[in-house]
Amino acid sequence: MPPASAKPSPASSAPPVPTPRHHYTAPDFITVDGLETAYRREGAGEPVLFLHGAGLTRMWLPFYGAMAKMVDFIAPEHPGFGETSMPAWLRGIPDLVLHYDGFLDALEIERAHVIGFSLGGWIAAEFATTFRARVKSLTLIAPIGLRAEWGDIPDIFQLAPDALMDRLFNDKNKGADVIPDGSSPDEIEEG
Repeated sequence: MPPASAKPSPASSAPPVPTPRHHYTAPDFITVDGLETAYRREGAGEPVLFLHGAGLTRMWLPFYGAMAKMVDFIAPEHPGFGETSMPAWLRGIPDLVLHYDGFLDALEIERAHVIGFSLGGWIAAEFATTFRARVKSLTLIAPIGLRAEWGDIPDIFQLAPDALMDRLFNDKNKGADVIPDGSSPDEIEEG
């Protein structure tokens, strides 16, 4: 594995990624197996690795700030999301699991509490089963991709927009601060 290096910006010629309307913060970058990986980190104490869902990238959300008051809160962007490029080697969740093993190595973190939201919940669950010794605790928030013995998990892609907002947010008026601007194709694409 190449040596880890934290940088203020990647050394790529990719076009700039549009920034979200609210909560945008510039990321740091660290090289993980040759991939410049964007992440945001703040706080001190026990390391907590937060794996985002299929959106909510390029931001430092109020939730992150609250967590950073208590722990070393680390929020990377998955390969192919936000300001982390899509690598040719990415074929599925197992590749993301290996990436996050390398990410923790690059940050010189042996063990962390892992939180996964939505898609990140699926990745976090797979990470915890693959690298048990690296996980101090596991918290899954509305994970997708997991099989439930008690029945079908609702397909959020089949819900009407209002029903989806009701499922995603206790107060759907707060959703406008974190979801992509629906009138901006670039912001929707970069999620």
